[in-house]
Amino acid sequence: MAEERDINVGTNVARYRGPRTQQAIADAMRERGWKWSQATMWAIEKGDRPVRLVEAVDLAVVLQISIEDLLAMPSVAQSARDAIDAAEEVLAAHQKAVRAIDTLNEAHEDLRTALDRACAFPEWQPDKVQTGLIEQALGSVTETVADVARIRRDRSVTGNTQRKAIDNLTNAHGTAFSPDAWRAERGVELIESHPPTPETT
Repeated sequence: MAEERDINVGTNVARYRGPRTQQAIADAMRERGWKWSQATMWAIEKGDRPVRLVEAVDLAVVLQISIEDLLAMPSVAQSARDAIDAAEEVLAAHQKAVRAIDTLNEAHEDLRTALDRACAFPEWQPDKVQTGLIEQALGSVTETVADVARIRRDRSVTGNTQRKAIDNLTNAHGTAFSPDAWRAERGVELIESHPPTPETT
């Protein structure tokens, strides 16, 4: 029974070690006063070398887990590791989303400023393609984040249908645009771009 537990502990150590090398864990244990080497780690993970209780306390700290995690059945440990990995992925994705939203808001502000400048010239009249591009850009709002969450929660929408619905969010918040309406809404002052007619004497 003891040997089986040693094998389970070794399996869990290898799993929780993740991408870190055996040498890296051994070095961390040496910093805590244990005469561990890469060979020690190799023997532990193979189940040939038991982990003493006092060592397990520091090993759990190094691996950022609990002693219970070390002693758990490998299947339980795998489930726990999967849950932690998924949580870390969510946090990383959340940070990226927050930064992306911030970038989107800055880009929107730059777009509004650019449109103010362009609309200041009364002769500026974008063609149909340009107008469509501007409308699409103005419609790319942060509300789409909530739309994505709503689609993901909808159990009736799955697979390719779900992906297509999310892709279509680019055009979901259309915003009509015309220079005259923009000038009126934003109070843009016109700039006379033509030079004044010379006075005749």
